[in-house]
Amino acid sequence: MRTIGDLIKYSAKYYPERIATIYKDVRLTYKELNDRVNRVSNGLLRQGVHKGDHVGIICHTSHYFQEIFYGIAKIGAVATTINWRLAPRESEYIIDDADVSVLFVSDKYWTTVRAVRSKLTKVKKFILIGDPVEGTINYDEFIRNSSTEEIDIDIARDDAVWQLYTSGTTGRPKGVLLTHRSILADSEHNIIGNKLNVDNATWPWRMAA
Repeated sequence: MRTIGDLIKYSAKYYPERIATIYKDVRLTYKELNDRVNRVSNGLLRQGVHKGDHVGIICHTSHYFQEIFYGIAKIGAVATTINWRLAPRESEYIIDDADVSVLFVSDKYWTTVRAVRSKLTKVKKFILIGDPVEGTINYDEFIRNSSTEEIDIDIARDDAVWQLYTSGTTGRPKGVLLTHRSILADSEHNIIGNKLNVDNATWPWRMAA
């Protein structure tokens, strides 16, 4: 496997009917998850997102987060995850500093974004998970109107895929980039260390809630 997207792509190929993820009453097989991931990828491409662009996520750990993250990874873009506990001005700084062009937001945290929305001039599209809000794209419609076609974009293992920000205790928060290679290595250590197999439905890396 070369990239993060390959984790889902090949799991769907070899174990299509096995459970990939469980969130509350939602259970998705690897095929279902991969289809939704591809819909996110193709939807982003339709919105003009290119390889290397930064796409923001403000969302709790859930199947939504999972399919959005993988969808971003499959097109070679960089997922910038913003802690939903941050104050509006703190979120504003990170979104602006990371040059986020598209922002996925759970409706649980829309009030944070709404408070600074007028200042987020680099964000071209807001995609809202939950009830529709004027001036945003509804997530369910976003993926429903997108293709499940597999993505074919050349991505190297050393390309960046995930941007996290430090806490900024001694100054402004700083963006830290992780590559496909580093996350795949962590996944391998997690699988070996926890003796995981195809019967386990789990995150491929440890994610803070």
